[in-house]
Amino acid sequence: MKSSADCDTLARLLYISKCAFAGEPADKLAAIELLARTSAVKNRYLSLTGVLMLVDGTFVQVLEGPPANVEAVFEQICCDLRHTEVTLVEFDPIKSRMFAEWEMAFLADGAAVSCARMGEISEIRRLLDTSTRTAERQMRQALLARAA
Repeated sequence: MKSSADCDTLARLLYISKCAFAGEPADKLAAIELLARTSAVKNRYLSLTGVLMLVDGTFVQVLEGPPANVEAVFEQICCDLRHTEVTLVEFDPIKSRMFAEWEMAFLADGAAVSCARMGEISEIRRLLDTSTRTAERQMRQALLARAA
């Protein structure tokens, strides 16, 4: 999908935020799924990849791509009223993408769209407090398990 030519100019950003979508749980989930689909289209244009995860009302998102594009999207997220308490966890240069297959994959703890076992999601959330690299690998494993 993404060429190896952009490997010298890649960055990975990980943030967490509180979900501020209004409405009933099913309506909120549908709106977030729509957001993820819309983001995937925009991300393709911006050469971004990543994953958005919703766990117990908390967003965990990884964005990868050209640093300027990653920063611009993160600035938009920080201004988006559907997010509160936005916290940057990590923003580092990388040599290769971890989520190259997905412009914007979506994982949620809601039964309707569960892409990972609840145990995996809980483990990812716990790992964010200790190791972002391990959490990112867990998210990738969850996505690959879903695709299989």
